[in-house]
Amino acid sequence: NTKSLQDRDLAAKLEAEADELLAYVQRAKSVADNITDYIRG
Repeated sequence: NTKSLQDRDLAAKLEAEADELLAYVQRAKSVADNITDYIRG
């Protein structure tokens, strides 16, 4: 059944994008923390 295959493909794509977004957010938080430390330091 093609539909479930398409759904799985879409789910995999969304999961990959979510992982990328999470990594981006974590990097941004890390940079923000560094800036905060620098300002306080």
